[in-house]
Amino acid sequence: MGRAGTIGGRTRRPRGHMDHSELIHVIEAEASRLALTVRARPEAVPSHYPEWTAVDVAAHTGRLFHRTADVVSRLAQEAPEPVAPPSEDPAEVIAWFEDAARTMTAELRAADPEAEVWGVRPGYTVGRWTVRMTMEAVVHRWDVESGGATPSPIDPGVAALGIDEFATMWAPRITYDGQNLHGMVVEMIGGEAEHTWVVHLAGRGCSMMRGGGSAADATIAGSTGSLFLWLNGRVPTAELAVTGDVAAVEGLATAARGLPRAAR
Repeated sequence: MGRAGTIGGRTRRPRGHMDHSELIHVIEAEASRLALTVRARPEAVPSHYPEWTAVDVAAHTGRLFHRTADVVSRLAQEAPEPVAPPSEDPAEVIAWFEDAARTMTAELRAADPEAEVWGVRPGYTVGRWTVRMTMEAVVHRWDVESGGATPSPIDPGVAALGIDEFATMWAPRITYDGQNLHGMVVEMIGGEAEHTWVVHLAGRGCSMMRGGGSAADATIAGSTGSLFLWLNGRVPTAELAVTGDVAAVEGLATAARGLPRAAR
C-alpha cells in the first residue's frame, strides 16, 4: 500500500474519516452505554484501573465532559477551573455524568468546529475537542465494560481516527529507555490492511504516519480497534499478531504505557 500522507493536516482526509456531526453521535451512544454499564455494576473494577471502580471512571469522564462543555460554550482561551461530582454517591455521580454528556454534546453541536479555543496543546479547535472527547467516551466505555464482561468492539473508523490522534498528540511525547531501538520502524496493520501506520522509534519522541511500504523492522496486526486499545494500554501485545523484531514492538508498547495516566 502506498503512503497516504502525514497525520493532522487539513489538506487530506484519511480513509474512514468521520465528520464533526458523526462524532457527536458516537459520543452520545458511547456515553449512554457507559452510564448504563456503571448503573448496572457500579462497584465493578475496570481491568486497566484496578484501583478504581466503574463509578470512578464515570467521575473522571464526567469531569472531562464538563470541562469541554465549559470551554466550547465560552470559546475559552484559558484553562477552566476543575469540576467534580456533587458527591460520592454512585447515583449522583452517574446523573452528573449524564448531564455532562448532554450539555457537552449540545455545545459541540452548536459550535463552529473550526473555532479556536484553549486546548491541551497549541492550535486547538472545537473540532479537536470533539475528537478528543470521542476517544475518551470510547475508551472509558470499554473500561467500564471490562469490569464485568467482554467489552463490545470499537468501530474501526473511530479506532482509526483515535490512532491518527495518537500520532499527533502522544507519539511525539513518547520517551523510553534503551537507545538500541532508536531508528527502528514498526508498521501497524489494522483489519485487512485497510488502515496502516508506520512508527519511527526515537528515544525522545516518535514520528507516526499513515501508510505502508516502508522497510519495517517489525509489524503488529489485528483489528483496528485492537490496535487502538493496544496503543492505549488496554490490550496486551500477545493478543495481536507480531512479526519481525518483537523488541521494537514491545518497546513501543512499553513507551506508550508510560504516558500520563488518567486521574479521578
